[in-house]
Amino acid sequence: MDCKQQKKSTFLVEVQFQQNSTWQGTIHWLEEKKTQHFRSSLEMMKLMEDALSDGKEPVFIPAEFGSARSCGTCKKEGNMLK
Repeated sequence: MDCKQQKKSTFLVEVQFQQNSTWQGTIHWLEEKKTQHFRSSLEMMKLMEDALSDGKEPVFIPAEFGSARSCGTCKKEGNMLK
């Protein structure tokens, strides 16, 4: 893709913890109204990269399915992708 055709997206990143020299938190994809938890800054960037890839949906896994990206807080609050 050239610069004029690149899909633009807006992400809101909430860093909730900083452990093991990386971030843990939540990323919100504002245009698609999707939310995902991440365990590392690398995982966060991968989610963003997937969202911007050519037409493919990022691999967002709801917290209720016990993914590695889920956290106890999210399960208690019932946060998951809609």
